[in-house]
Amino acid sequence: MKKTEKSEKKIMLKNNLSEIRKVREGIEDFGRSNKLSKEDTFDANLALEEIVVNIISYAYKNNEERLIEVDLKVNEVELEMKVKDDGKQFDPLAKSAPNCKLPVEQKEPGGWGIHLVRNIMDELEYRRRNEKNILIMRKKLTKPE
Repeated sequence: MKKTEKSEKKIMLKNNLSEIRKVREGIEDFGRSNKLSKEDTFDANLALEEIVVNIISYAYKNNEERLIEVDLKVNEVELEMKVKDDGKQFDPLAKSAPNCKLPVEQKEPGGWGIHLVRNIMDELEYRRRNEKNILIMRKKLTKPE
């Protein structure tokens, strides 16, 4: 890939857990076509799946079909994944990190997915615009394999 060249892909998902395969297939295809390392592709898939599952599971009050938009962009140094949904407002970055030092039986449920995403990705950004949640995740790329 040339220094200024960017590659982009859009994935549209329904708010149904059966759509998760589209996330995996989309990331793997994007990773192959852009010669991303297996590690970067795996990390991107894990982070994106975690976010999309949370949106599908918690963002909507009823079973009405809605769309979740995922935009993937990559350049020579960074992968960016932008997730947009029109579910209830939720800033995942406002949630404090869970206490990892507690014994398993004392750990509270919830918050572990975003904790995982925070540790996989290099940068996270959230905003609410036009009644939509927008989460941007960025990861510096390792060398392609």
